[in-house]
Amino acid sequence: MHLLRPTKTSVGFEQSRRGITEATLVLTMALFFGSAATAQRGYDPPWSAQRIARLPATVRASVLAICPQGPVAGHYFATYFHDRITLHFEYFHCPVAGQIVCNGSKCLRQVYEAVDGHYCRTASHFATD
Repeated sequence: MHLLRPTKTSVGFEQSRRGITEATLVLTMALFFGSAATAQRGYDPPWSAQRIARLPATVRASVLAICPQGPVAGHYFATYFHDRITLHFEYFHCPVAGQIVCNGSKCLRQVYEAVDGHYCRTASHFATD
């Protein structure tokens, strides 16, 4: 019957084990929520010149020909589908080329397709959203 009664040693061990379990839980939560907070620090601004800088060279050159100084693009300026890139100029801002890219409710759309490793413009038209 002596084995059924808790002893000072077994109670202390149980408290130590509970403390280790709680510490492990707290550490796990800190790591999880700490990484979630870190992920939110990566801010993607609504308008960015980097979206233009990441375009393939021939497409980027075409955009810079329209607006050589200070262009910025919104989140969906360039959409990608297989070997096709479509530029949606309603998500484009140029301090000097406003009338060139949008006219009333219609904005320029340009479609580029990969041909032999280079992108070539295959369509250019004005469209609504």
